[in-house]
Amino acid sequence: MSDQFLGSWLVSEYIYNPDGSFAGMVRQRRELLQMANGRIRISQHCTPEAALQNHPMGAFAGEWLFEMSVDGRYRRYHGPDVIGSGTTWGDGVMTGRGLWPRFGHNFRSFAILATPTRQLTGGSFYKATEMVANIVGVAVPEAEASDWPTLRENPELTTANWRGTARTVLLDGTIENETQISRHYRPDGLNFEETSDERYLQVMMDGRENYLDVQVGKFTGLGKRYGPMLQIEATTSIRQDLEWLEIFDAETNHLFSLRRRLQDGNLEKMEMVWLKGET
Repeated sequence: MSDQFLGSWLVSEYIYNPDGSFAGMVRQRRELLQMANGRIRISQHCTPEAALQNHPMGAFAGEWLFEMSVDGRYRRYHGPDVIGSGTTWGDGVMTGRGLWPRFGHNFRSFAILATPTRQLTGGSFYKATEMVANIVGVAVPEAEASDWPTLRENPELTTANWRGTARTVLLDGTIENETQISRHYRPDGLNFEETSDERYLQVMMDGRENYLDVQVGKFTGLGKRYGPMLQIEATTSIRQDLEWLEIFDAETNHLFSLRRRLQDGNLEKMEMVWLKGET
């Protein structure tokens, strides 16, 4: 979350087990208030549904409070209920990492502004390195909402052709490049090609139990679906790695992808792709 989202929001969080199975929903009312000291006070009132009663996320019920300060493109979470930091990657994209001390889980998070009034959000909760839940959610302003927002479907089920923008940002926030990009899904509805002025990229996926064997250009790895979210971890023999997170939002007919590129295990750059389905 970011200071771009002052006010009250309704959030629907879809909770998935580490094996990819759906566990249940958490409804959340989130409020961000600007304080006199320059910080932002964030309160989250969470209501897990009954299906999560015996799940680790069942303990997420109730009120959670913390303060956030802005330090350039960084966000600092000062507690009491969240400690950690976040990094913005240009307008409308942020990633974070930290700890919920009272909840008893560490986390990694993301936030993507799909439209000025629709935010895709989520991440993973852990006990140290053991994942207990993977989450993908959607938030809308409470004042404009007639009901809780929803996410559904997979991108390859709606249309074969997508167009949009790809932007690569370096660690210091500098935009390395920005280009128009298109994606075309093959008839099998799983594999696709991406084309831009900068490159041509093939993504090939093949199911194996509840995982996917993945070939992303020169990268070889594994992928996994969590409802409308796809996650891939891939590597090469030339000291490069790729972490890929992708979400489909049927409400806006958009597909969003965050791609962390690493060199020798260190984050080198972040690539962000925004695509809209052609009807």
